[in-house]
Amino acid sequence: MDGGTNGWIDTTIAQNGNKTYHITKSHDEQIIMEVTTDKQWWKQGTNWTRVQSNIGQSRFGSVEGPAVFKDHSNDNRWYLFVDDLPQPGYQPMISTDLDKGWDYLD
Repeated sequence: MDGGTNGWIDTTIAQNGNKTYHITKSHDEQIIMEVTTDKQWWKQGTNWTRVQSNIGQSRFGSVEGPAVFKDHSNDNRWYLFVDDLPQPGYQPMISTDLDKGWDYLD
């Protein structure tokens, strides 16, 4: 994946149905999430569509290190932890529709 001139780090992948999502630390837009339906999503040239930018930014400040997992007791619930730097550490977010992005979990 091409992260532009400033680059991307800390990518995590989630798959749901026929879609693959990558959640990535962008040095330009904090944490971003993009989606593709390409069955060979790992190949160079895959078309990704931006779902959300600046995930966690408006509340937590500078964030990185996204970690995502599915709630296995609820098919439509996903959790994302973003590392809030320098304090207080990982902060939780939630999604019940990955195509709409993430909300804060209090």
